Amino acid sequence: MRSTRPTKYAALAGALAVPLVVPLSAASPASASGPASSAYGIYAGGALAIPAQPAVTSATQPNRKALELPKNPVFNLALFTVEAKGHHASAGVLDLRLSHPGLKTKLPTGLLSAQTIAAKCDNGVGSAHLADISVAGHDVPIGGPPNTDIVIPTRGFGLRVTPNKQVQNPDGTLTVVALELDISIGSSVQTIDLASATCGRADGKPAPTPTVPGTKTSPSSSASSSAGGTPSAAHVKEAPRPTPVPTDLPVAG
Repeated sequence: MRSTRPTKYAALAGALAVPLVVPLSAASPASASGPASSAYGIYAGGALAIPAQPAVTSATQPNRKALELPKNPVFNLALFTVEAKGHHASAGVLDLRLSHPGLKTKLPTGLLSAQTIAAKCDNGVGSAHLADISVAGHDVPIGGPPNTDIVIPTRGFGLRVTPNKQVQNPDGTLTVVALELDISIGSSVQTIDLASATCGRADGKPAPTPTVPGTKTSPSSSASSSAGGTPSAAHVKEAPRPTPVPTDLPVAG
């Protein structure tokens, strides 16, 4: 029997869809050669759906936004900041705590805690900075090459984290997602992207092809949260999105 639980997720998503968004400056309407740069702070696809926000796009002058989410049952964080201009884009998240409502009974430590999650794209070259990252109570090693999947030990569901995810887009731009989380129960049921930046090269040539995915590894089984390192679309509206999969997720009664 299909659960009516998506209604609860819709309510949660609605609470997150009306945050305080503060534009710091507006982009100029002037044009520039090549695709515009773009950035967003968070995107979630699946049982809990959150549109890309805060999101900016600009081909010329700086376009910046800052966002602070109101109190809600999913996220506890200080600030999102995003910026796009010319062939540069950046996005950052500070002091994030994330608890997925459908996994409360399985993850008493919460889904994610992080001091800093940041992505940057400069002239088609991507990088990410992450500090003090803990997923499901496990320290996350983040010093590997881009696109290295890390499988987190869990029971009853799959949990994968990808620090510094980099994707070359069809239009020649590069997208950097500082941290991607994927929850699966047989197949993927939830994806959460944190800090995404997209840009192209000033000379119009395609961005360099990102490093091929690295070997999957497992983090330490310790439950503390200390790890750090510096390793990381088309426009925000055109960035590839995971396809939501209907499912029944356990929720604490």
